[in-house]
Amino acid sequence: MWVVTYWGWFLTMWISAMISLMAITQVIITTTVRPKMFLRSPDKTPKLLPRQRQNQPLNLVNTKSFIAAILLVLSASILTAQDAVLRAGDSLEVRIGGVPPEEVQQVSGTYTIDGDGFVNLPHIGKIRAAQATQSELQLAIESGYTSRQIYTNPSITLSIPNTARFVNTGGEVKAPQRVPFTADLTLLGAISASGGFTDFADQGKVRLLREGKVTIVNVKQVRKEPEKDIRLKPGDRIEVPQSFW
Repeated sequence: MWVVTYWGWFLTMWISAMISLMAITQVIITTTVRPKMFLRSPDKTPKLLPRQRQNQPLNLVNTKSFIAAILLVLSASILTAQDAVLRAGDSLEVRIGGVPPEEVQQVSGTYTIDGDGFVNLPHIGKIRAAQATQSELQLAIESGYTSRQIYTNPSITLSIPNTARFVNTGGEVKAPQRVPFTADLTLLGAISASGGFTDFADQGKVRLLREGKVTIVNVKQVRKEPEKDIRLKPGDRIEVPQSFW
């Protein structure tokens, strides 16, 4: 009898101990805070699906840098053109503003720097142009008109045509090309620089095209009289026709 009583008491005490242990374990688990270093931080920016990425705006920083680079290249090109040194034989396109409308056509036009380095302009005559840059000559022309009290506030724009520093040869020459212009370049010189005539060239009817006008030159005669060799201007074109016999 006492054995049954003993085991009943022991079983009761064991169950009570297990219930207490479970209660204590639950309290510890509930009140204990996990260290932050082991917690996974949630993503602040949700991942975008491929379709969502396509709708995102362009990176403005990269776009602005790209535009700035383009503007830098363009400005450098403009400054290079403005700083180009002019020389005898260069053709200049002059445009004037800030003057009466009827005066614009009188002054605006294409002018050539002569062999002495001057450009001859309406109302003010010759102005030194060779060895000056475009911007320097522009200021000199504006000053010339204001100092002589011809115009109060003129605005001059200068430009050099693409063909200004070359003479073109074509037709029956051995090497048709753009011949770099020099102040002493002549018709015979340009033909020689192009390799001379071919065997089929009509040397008696060489065509010189200048500002819309055509001049026929007999090169055979010019060789006999070198003083008749024509001095060329920037933008001139020489065409050598083919002989029919």
